[in-house]
Amino acid sequence: MSSGPIIAMTLARDNAIAHWKFIIGPINSVLARKTHPECLRAKYGISELQNALHGSESFHVAVREIKFMFPNSLIEPFLSACNQQWLTQH
Repeated sequence: MSSGPIIAMTLARDNAIAHWKFIIGPINSVLARKTHPECLRAKYGISELQNALHGSESFHVAVREIKFMFPNSLIEPFLSACNQQWLTQH
């Protein structure tokens, strides 16, 4: 649901969902301006409904949303530096 053009993207990193949620801030943009003035929703959102950005609630929701926006994409687990180090040692 959008009121205009969108830019869809995926983010691959350790704790991607939590990190993105931190960057975009609270869902309610009015509240975000008071509590998290540097977050993206505080800067670009208008209201709770027009909050400028979306972030998936969980990995499973993210997979569903990625498949909707990018139907031909291949979704693979992101190897963290910790996981990569473990793999090279074993």
